[in-house]
Amino acid sequence: MDIDLKGSLKLPFIGYIIRFAILSFLSFISWNYFGILFVLFWFEVFKLLDDTDNISFRRSFFRFFLIVASWHFGALSWMFGIDQGFFGFLNNLLLHLVPFVVFLVLKNRSTFFRPIFFIPIWLLFEYFENVSLISFPWVILGNVFSNQIYFVQWYEFIGVEGGSLWLLVVSYLLFYLNKHFSYKNLLLFLLVLGLPILLSLLVRGSNSLEHKGGVKKYILYNPEYSPHELLRNKQELAFYLKKKLAKIDTVHAVLIPETTFRGIKLDVLNKGLTFKYLNNSLIENEIEHIFYGATGFDKGSRSLVNGGVFLSSSDDPYLKVKKKLVPYSEYLPKKIAAFLEKIIYNPFVEGSEDEIINNKKVLPLICYEGFFSFFVANKARKTNIIYLISSESFFKESYFGKRQYNNILRLRAIETRLPLLKASFKGESLHLNKFGEVIGKDRVEFASFFVKQSVAKGTCYTKYVDKCRSFLVIIFLLVIVSPFLYVLFKRKVSKYIN
Repeated sequence: MDIDLKGSLKLPFIGYIIRFAILSFLSFISWNYFGILFVLFWFEVFKLLDDTDNISFRRSFFRFFLIVASWHFGALSWMFGIDQGFFGFLNNLLLHLVPFVVFLVLKNRSTFFRPIFFIPIWLLFEYFENVSLISFPWVILGNVFSNQIYFVQWYEFIGVEGGSLWLLVVSYLLFYLNKHFSYKNLLLFLLVLGLPILLSLLVRGSNSLEHKGGVKKYILYNPEYSPHELLRNKQELAFYLKKKLAKIDTVHAVLIPETTFRGIKLDVLNKGLTFKYLNNSLIENEIEHIFYGATGFDKGSRSLVNGGVFLSSSDDPYLKVKKKLVPYSEYLPKKIAAFLEKIIYNPFVEGSEDEIINNKKVLPLICYEGFFSFFVANKARKTNIIYLISSESFFKESYFGKRQYNNILRLRAIETRLPLLKASFKGESLHLNKFGEVIGKDRVEFASFFVKQSVAKGTCYTKYVDKCRSFLVIIFLLVIVSPFLYVLFKRKVSKYIN
């Protein structure tokens, strides 16, 4: 595939349409079916980066806008059908233009600045996207392989950022091979493309057997299939669940989706009929855990909280606070929210998540948190399983939005080598094994999944990601400024000699 956008401003309008359509289709296929094809998309990106020497800043920006728009249109066009989706789409598109603008600015200041230096710029951008409170890390490049997980079982070593690096390097080598063909360059391209895939297959094959251990039954509840009048009264719903769970034998844990119970008093979790009914169900049916989604008002911070309550047969209830909130719809900085007169959730309320992790060896996640690779990896190292509760009502039954969501969760299972259970409202109940493979999925009121129990040892990624991040940021910055340091050094030496 060779889409030359050089001189595209001189082409008729139909030329823009054709190029946009081809690139959008390539992005669509990559993000939904065959992630490896995105190498071809980024091959085109590197061609545009290389061609910036010959055209103005304005024309270069137009080209980058066109290609980023085609990427997002192909990958995220499902957003047009959801609440405030166009706003989120446009915001994310503009945000992903930032690395290209940085590249253009730096290249205009150094003749030594080449397309290869775009790689650390992009990885730095993704790093900040992964740690920022206001971000949409859906289209982090390493996520594109979520539909071909047999290529990236090595994410347990370097995570999704490693996948971004691999994609960028392979794409650059393809661009370089196209520009300077030789059998040596061809061999290098094939090795960099093929060796990680071979490693992935070897890793999957060498870990083909699950850890030995018992099998326990988990119930994942979906309120979508309950009588609708119950959803308006949390006490009646809790009583309904108590009666239903009494009819199910030998349950280890129950997961109830995000925001199922609204208006919970967070300062007195062990009071009220909702707690009483669910806690009685826990005791009477010998259930080990019940993790249910809840929203409520925190008196200490005088703010709303989106979170979950973790009931245990041996402890007082724990509060899990959702720390990663969807920008705009769930969270904005206070001053901006006040100006827009928008009600938001507070992610800074202190919860009991660490106690759940340390005492129960369970990582509780709520919906959007599952997109943040660093966040999940840092908390998963001491756990044996991931519980994720979610509400997918905002997808408005978008097939591709839900498909991509489930696929990205598969990468979290690979990075942590933990089984993952997802209970979702308006979505599928899901069971993933530690390889990111779908063991079971269902869309019924009470889905039953049997999970093999094991004691996880952590992965290289979960153990060292927090320690390596700062070091990698420094390395990337040094690589980016190296052309300028080289010019400065050359001037100093020349001045000294003369």
